[in-house]
Amino acid sequence: MKNFPQEIVKYFCAVAIAVALDFFVYTILYYIFLLGAVASNLLAFAVGTLCSVVLIRTYVFKDARYTTMVDYLLTLLSNGWIYLLGMVVLVFLIERLYIHHYVAKTLIMTITFVLNYYIRKYVFTKKREYVR
Repeated sequence: MKNFPQEIVKYFCAVAIAVALDFFVYTILYYIFLLGAVASNLLAFAVGTLCSVVLIRTYVFKDARYTTMVDYLLTLLSNGWIYLLGMVVLVFLIERLYIHHYVAKTLIMTITFVLNYYIRKYVFTKKREYVR
């Protein structure tokens, strides 16, 4: 528990890079390739998740239980329900509440950040013994 602040800062930085990549891919797909918000978000999610897994495994949680590819596939699967819920909320925020798609995406990503941190910490890493 002693390393918690440093761990969360590293996690935040790794995820921030992945989120920046996610937004970049989303923007390219949405504005240049003219894909809709849902399709752009789906593809950006896959790219951002891969980046996130690699950075988190390299700099934050180095004691991974699984190989990188298994980790990536399990991350996509475990976060799939969060992603699907987020997509429903994204569509609702954009189409029913008329919230700008970047604002809606940012709200969803903020909520999933917290959920994904705890999933990553307690499911994807080897058990640690905490000394008091």
